[in-house]
Amino acid sequence: VGAIDAINAKEVLLTHDKTGARVICLLNDDPNLGFSVCYHTEPVDNSGMLHILEHAVCASSTKYPGNDVFFDSLSKAYITDMNAWTSLSSTNYYVTSMSEDQLAVLADFYLSCAADSLLNEVPQYFSREGWRYEMATLDDPITINGIVYSEMQGYMGDLWTAAVNNTYGALFPDTYQGYISGGLPEDIPSLSYEQLIDFYHQCYSPSNSLTMLYGDIDVDRFLKLLDGDYFSKAEKVEVSPISKGQSAFDQPREFTYSFPVSADSTETGSTIIYMTALTDEASSNFEE
Repeated sequence: VGAIDAINAKEVLLTHDKTGARVICLLNDDPNLGFSVCYHTEPVDNSGMLHILEHAVCASSTKYPGNDVFFDSLSKAYITDMNAWTSLSSTNYYVTSMSEDQLAVLADFYLSCAADSLLNEVPQYFSREGWRYEMATLDDPITINGIVYSEMQGYMGDLWTAAVNNTYGALFPDTYQGYISGGLPEDIPSLSYEQLIDFYHQCYSPSNSLTMLYGDIDVDRFLKLLDGDYFSKAEKVEVSPISKGQSAFDQPREFTYSFPVSADSTETGSTIIYMTALTDEASSNFEE
């Protein structure tokens, strides 16, 4: 039990007896209620496995079938915000609402997708969200398309973004921190449906999760949902700890990367991006 003064919240951390799942409650008088469930996920390459799974796993579940229930909810549910994001070592699904009933339904949807996504049975979710071959007509060349594939083409098509991500690769060549969790367009087509399903079953378990409840919320109601419908029906599994960070270099290293530009580009000049990596974050203060 603790407190976060900045949001006038009482902080309570709970651990589920059977699975080891963790639940953090941030309790205050905010009428905008929040729920999120987060899973520890680390990339093993630049195939975008985390990013594609984030999209595909919450398209629908056996309890909530549909073409794309997530996007149906965005337009039809009474919510203030709903989204998911992939970071370097975690995948988070969250929703906020002024209605506790609506929040409970969408929390159930997220938990259902994590426990029993229709991605298990329908490879087309992977093809749509990840990548697929396409031919507009029989005479056209084969092309590659996909939501995450196209999204990352746009993302990595920016020079600044490419430079920052290449810097991560240079700073952290021996750890997961050097990978691009969203995926590199040239590497995304190396990912198979079977690999994605294996990763899904490896990571999306209560033992590997952190759930958050926020605001003026009926905690008991949501704990009963978590325990009765999901956590107690799952087995405890061994989860991998967060991998170690990059070892310090024994000498300076130099890296060179190329970036494609159009033939008629008129841009000239240079940009310097200066980055630092803290080797001992615990002993560093804010100013440092």
